[in-house]
Amino acid sequence: MNLTKWQTNSEHLRLKWNCNLDETSLVPKDNCLQSKILGINWIPKEDVFSFNVQNLIDFVKTTKGTKRDVLRSAARLFDPLGFLSPFTIQVKILFQNLWEKGRKWDELLAEDEKFVWNSWVANLSMLSSIKIPRCIELNGYTSKQVHIFCDASEKAYGAVAYTRLILNNDTVRLSLTISKARVAPLKKLTLPRLELMGTLIGARLAYHLRNVITDASFYFWIDSMIALSWIRGSAKKWKPFVANRVTEIQELSNPSNWSYCEGLYNPADKLTRGMTMTQLLDEEIWWKGPNWLFLREELWPKPKYDEVCLENEK
Repeated sequence: MNLTKWQTNSEHLRLKWNCNLDETSLVPKDNCLQSKILGINWIPKEDVFSFNVQNLIDFVKTTKGTKRDVLRSAARLFDPLGFLSPFTIQVKILFQNLWEKGRKWDELLAEDEKFVWNSWVANLSMLSSIKIPRCIELNGYTSKQVHIFCDASEKAYGAVAYTRLILNNDTVRLSLTISKARVAPLKKLTLPRLELMGTLIGARLAYHLRNVITDASFYFWIDSMIALSWIRGSAKKWKPFVANRVTEIQELSNPSNWSYCEGLYNPADKLTRGMTMTQLLDEEIWWKGPNWLFLREELWPKPKYDEVCLENEK
C-alpha cells in the first residue's frame, strides 16, 4: 500500500521529506496544528491525541431525541483506546435501557431518559480539553510493568490497563494505556459472574498488550473475592458459564498474578458506573491509576486470597 499523505512532529524529517517527496505527499503546513491519524486527532507540536467533537455537537443539534438519535450519536464518538470509557458507557447504558423498554426507533424519549441524554450532550464540549500523550517511551527504564484493573456493576463491566515504568533513580512513570467497557447483558447475571466477565476482558487486553510492550511483567487487580477464587481454582469445579471463562483466563494469564484490591482503589470502577465529563476531568485515579502504584512494591496492597466456594456454582 502506498501512503499518499505524511505527517511528523520532527522538523528534521519534515525538511528531508520536503526535499525528496512530491509536495502533495506532505500534509499542508497549515494543517500541522492538528491532523487525523486513523480517525484520532493528533497535535504534532505537543505530540498528544485530542478529541475534536464539533461535528458531533453540530449533529446532535439537528436531532429530536429518539432511540435512533442516541445510537447514531454514540457511534460518532470515536475512542478506540477507551480513554473516555467512563463517559461513553453512559450513553451505551441509556441505549440499552431504551431497547429493554421496547422503545421504537423514532419515539421521543421520556422525561427521565431525556434528562440523562441532555446531560450527556451538554458534556460533549468538554472533550476538547482532554489531551493524551501519544507515545509511551519504553527505552531506558529498569523495569516495565502493566497493571490491569477489572470490575463490574449491574450495568456494565470492563477493564483498564496502565503502564508502570521505573527509572534508575526509582522514579515511577504511570500511563493510562487502554480500556474496554461493555454494557451488561440483557439477561440478568449475578454480580460475581459479571465480575468474571470483566476479568476476561482484562486477560484479553493483556494478551494483546504483550505483543506491544515486550519484556513487561503483568499484574491483575480485582475487588471480587469470589471471581478471584474462581480464577485461582480449578475450572473443572464450576458450571459451564464460569468454567469456560476461567479456562480462557487461565490460558491468557498466570492465575498467581491476580490479586485483590479494594474497590476504592480500583479505577475500573469508573468505567462500570459512568461519569460526567466534569467528574472525569478531575478523576486522578482514572488518568494515573491508584496512588500506591507510585510506591515501592512492598507498600502495595498485600495479595489476599481466601477460599470462597459457592455450592450453587459447583
